[in-house]
Amino acid sequence: MVVAFVNRKSEKKVLSSEVTNYILPNSGNLACREIKAPLIYVNGDSYKVDKGSITIPVNESSIELEIDDKIFVIHVLCRRYANELKFDYNAFGAAFKNNLIQGKMDEKILFEAFETDDDNLKIPLCTFNRKFDSITKNYDVEAISKCTDKLPHIFNKPKQHLKQVNDVRPAAVVSRIGQEAIRHLASHSEHWKGIKASGLIPERLLARTLEDDCAIYENLATKTMVDKLYHEMKMLNEENIDCYMQMNVDDGHAVSGEQKIYFHARDILLKGMDDEAVAFNQLLLEEQQKYIFEILEKLGKCRSTSLYRTLKKAKPVHGKLKKTNIFMMDKYYKYVYELWNLLENRQKVAPYDTAQDIKGEYALFCKTLFIFALRYFQFRSEDQPGDVFVDDKLGNINYSFDRWNLVMENAWIEGLDIDGFATQMSIKSSIKIKCSPINISPELTAKYFGVKLVDDTLLFDRVLDNKEQENFIKRVKTGWPKNKQKNWTSELKQKLYTAFANVDIKYEKALFVPWKYLLPDNTEDIKETLRQIKAKVDLAKYDKVYLLIASRPNEFSNVEDGKVLSSLLSYGKANAAIERKKDNVGVIPIGLNDINSYRRYTKILLEQMIALDAERKTCPICGDMLNLGRGDQKNIATCHTCGFQIINTKCSHCGQDYTFTRYILPKSTTMANVANAGFKIIAEEHKFGFKNITDVFLEDGNIHPLCPHCGK
Repeated sequence: MVVAFVNRKSEKKVLSSEVTNYILPNSGNLACREIKAPLIYVNGDSYKVDKGSITIPVNESSIELEIDDKIFVIHVLCRRYANELKFDYNAFGAAFKNNLIQGKMDEKILFEAFETDDDNLKIPLCTFNRKFDSITKNYDVEAISKCTDKLPHIFNKPKQHLKQVNDVRPAAVVSRIGQEAIRHLASHSEHWKGIKASGLIPERLLARTLEDDCAIYENLATKTMVDKLYHEMKMLNEENIDCYMQMNVDDGHAVSGEQKIYFHARDILLKGMDDEAVAFNQLLLEEQQKYIFEILEKLGKCRSTSLYRTLKKAKPVHGKLKKTNIFMMDKYYKYVYELWNLLENRQKVAPYDTAQDIKGEYALFCKTLFIFALRYFQFRSEDQPGDVFVDDKLGNINYSFDRWNLVMENAWIEGLDIDGFATQMSIKSSIKIKCSPINISPELTAKYFGVKLVDDTLLFDRVLDNKEQENFIKRVKTGWPKNKQKNWTSELKQKLYTAFANVDIKYEKALFVPWKYLLPDNTEDIKETLRQIKAKVDLAKYDKVYLLIASRPNEFSNVEDGKVLSSLLSYGKANAAIERKKDNVGVIPIGLNDINSYRRYTKILLEQMIALDAERKTCPICGDMLNLGRGDQKNIATCHTCGFQIINTKCSHCGQDYTFTRYILPKSTTMANVANAGFKIIAEEHKFGFKNITDVFLEDGNIHPLCPHCGK
């Protein structure tokens, strides 16, 4: 009997029954051959074997196979989505399809769909507003806090009943017996001490004792409510902190020194919240945080009492509370009844049972959000008419801002069966080609991005690859006479090849891999998942590969290793403090439930823009002029408009050259009461405003870089 995993490339790997086998979700099938038994068992269910073989598909659930008295454990490396999150991506996919016109969508339609109020057409980029409403409207924390004021008194001085207990005890200490003690003694001779003429002498008797009983209905209900409320307040505390940090999107900046145009992503992402509303809502969250802290403090006191420890393993109370005399009349217990009803009568969240499994929606969201992030630096595709999307695929469109060009295109990752995307950024360069004797129409070249025709000279602001050269020739030859097309095609092809072959242009190539599955909530499983994904991506073709994950560091309850959590928000930079080495693979959380997803994209774009621009002429943040320092500060380029600085330096530890940035830090939005290790990682990222291109730390209020090569 042989069990093998067969991937989508028909590559086989024989599995062992002696170890746990780790497999990526939906990545192939289990081929079971040479089976002797007529039945096999898959997760306890029996399946008939046909001619000694059977094939089992690997989906998103782990598998336990029992074949011929051997057990194979196949652990699928993912977690299942909550129905609410599935529903969000389903809604995104449906709105996207509604905006397609004959299967196509241009940039104008796309950005109108971000801002429209039509629910059928609005393409959501984050679910922040709904989350904010749910935590601020579903919990009356002030009323909850008032009710919890009385709970510590109940746990310190609880109501209790006297309970009669019959127990066998030494006869010398028994003070009260009942009729049943005589019957019990008569039938248990082992408790006899002896028999005399006067009668039986007992050694032990069944005694009747009275004990205080704390496990009454009211106390059980109170303990159940404390556990439930404690869990909900811990969850609410994390959601409150998350909303508070996400709400401070300080991203407005000038992108033109002359026109002072501002692109406020917040206006789209926080729909309906202006500056005043944001400030008010942040105060609302701060007040809620204060009440949450008070509630948790009081619940903590309750959980430390002897009553709580006594009832710890007692069966919880469910459903509607009974109107007992204690709940109705006691001046403390009546608040338990009130609090129970307060929690039960909250606004019910609509069920998401109709949500479908996520298929291509996550990859589509990642592409759409990247186009949105390009607008942060005012990258535009206005000079080229065309569609940004054809169905769910990217149109091969070129974007431009000031001196930078960016080409964004589809990239199929075959080993993972994922529809990703790739970008190639470069600096504009003027490449001249004399047209004569070829006749080229200005109308035809005007429709091609980055190409101009001036006085019989073609001006290219970037190098065209072979495919782009072919497409350009096909476009311009439509205006040539038929008898000239063959010769002019050959001649133009030679001119293009000669011109581009002699140009040395630096590129920054990046591959983005949207991993739609939630990472497993286990340290070793996370490491194995990332290892297997990296092994299936062709890393050599790109300067950087970014694995886009739908999981955020704060969403793991069973992972306490800070190094592992840090690896889930990494741009591939070294950091010696957490033993992270330089890597050309970064792991970036991108999701509908995180408003800062697009800002992680902007951080990647900023790094590429700075790496390519050796001349330091233009500020990548605001578009104004950079000013180079003099003397010992000639390595510093400063923008006097926005205060952004780009600094070239050399590491004193490894001797490598690198570049880092300094700028005005945004206001800190981290609350003091952050216990979740994942939140601390997100808060650290947020603190630096997504404008640091290396890992950094603060000292005396100033930004200090860590070398991206050695991490020191």
